Amino acid sequence: MARKSFFKDWSAAEIRLGRERILETSSGLINRILSLEEEEALLITRDLIPNDFQGSRKYMKHADDVKLKRFSSLEEAVAGKKKPRELMMDAFDNLKSPFVSGYSFKPVMGPDKRKRKVSLVECVEGAKIFSYVHQPGSGFVSSIDVVPYDEVGRVAIEGADIVLRVPSRSKRASRYEFKLMGVPVNESEDMWALWQNLSTTHDPKFKTYNIRYGWPWKKESSRFLNFSSHEVAAYLAIAEHYWKEDRNPIPWQMNPFAVPTKLTADFYNKLSGQCLIKTGGKTRELNNGEKEILLWALVKRKGYETTFSPKGKLRDYVW
Repeated sequence: MARKSFFKDWSAAEIRLGRERILETSSGLINRILSLEEEEALLITRDLIPNDFQGSRKYMKHADDVKLKRFSSLEEAVAGKKKPRELMMDAFDNLKSPFVSGYSFKPVMGPDKRKRKVSLVECVEGAKIFSYVHQPGSGFVSSIDVVPYDEVGRVAIEGADIVLRVPSRSKRASRYEFKLMGVPVNESEDMWALWQNLSTTHDPKFKTYNIRYGWPWKKESSRFLNFSSHEVAAYLAIAEHYWKEDRNPIPWQMNPFAVPTKLTADFYNKLSGQCLIKTGGKTRELNNGEKEILLWALVKRKGYETTFSPKGKLRDYVW
């Protein structure tokens, strides 16, 4: 199904079309991408995904992830009083290699202690979906519907269940309707660990077939919960809802998803619309694994504050 123009996937031919200059490089990629002018495209002349992974899908399944601080108990998480963004800053600013497939966190309370994992590509795409429903102009009508179920006492301990309806990126496609569970909405001691329990009923096709078994020598379980861009967009809508309705900052403060700055959004736009790669004698657009590597390389070069600590509003970004 064709995508809406806001979410257009650019083909290699479309990226080349109308560019005055096609630059080529195999090194200094971050600076070259950041400095691209509108009339330029960049051809990357080396492989980005390590050969061990045999392509983007296997890389995104099996490459290491950046681990946010693991707490051994609820008491340790409460004593530390660290917001997710502070844990991200600690982990992102100590990144040793950009060859990772996302970042992860792990619950210390409740029965579902599966690792939660999210890629930077999904974080940026989620921010883009959130921006999509805030486009200016009277002729545009769209929204992310937020229906909270938060009127019971145990919400402070277990978090709220919130039903959401999120637009599809495809033309004439129905909205995705799903539930996020364990959303921190009340100020409590438990909120310092509760955010790690976030779970979802959303099951897009890529999750259904995202079957993964870890390496035999690794102790960590093969089972984990992988968040998608629609869940990221949904959580941002939840944070906005609670702030607008009640001036409640808790969902935003406990947001487990990395939110891109304008610099990162611009960088991602260039990855999608101005970058090509030549591998195996073929020139093509970048895949998600390659975008993920380059986003982490940007983090390594510029640091967390510059890349995923926004100062402005997502609705003002130019995508």
